[in-house]
Amino acid sequence: MSNSTVNGILVYNNSTGIVESMSPLFTGEGFRVTAVGDYTELIEALEEQNIHLLMMDVEFPDKGFSSGIEMIADIRKRSSVPIIIVSADAAESTKILALNAGADDYVTVNCNPLEILARVKSQLRRYTQLVNVCANIDRIYKVDELVIDD
Repeated sequence: MSNSTVNGILVYNNSTGIVESMSPLFTGEGFRVTAVGDYTELIEALEEQNIHLLMMDVEFPDKGFSSGIEMIADIRKRSSVPIIIVSADAAESTKILALNAGADDYVTVNCNPLEILARVKSQLRRYTQLVNVCANIDRIYKVDELVIDD
């Protein structure tokens, strides 16, 4: 699925090495990858760039696990961009907390890169369809059973 419109993938906290291992696959599919190193850069990128998906770890070496969960919740308040967690932490409780905080998917770093790519494509399909529906909602007129999309 090569994309005619370049989808931006933002990667935050690259301690998992996801940028290095996945960049060739992402760019081969026509995706643009941006890596940021701190939370301020993350928020700026979400606000200023055309980002379609965020990949991040749930644990941060200097801040710990709970700050990662809080960051997910904070990002979700600001943006509806899909969030995929890529983490070395495979504990079910961590996955549940991350998903409940607003993550859309959770994979472990030992996952097959092709599976991660498939999950990215899946999230992007849903996200771009949702954005298109929302953008066109003002152009849809309904009267009883009659629906007109100009």
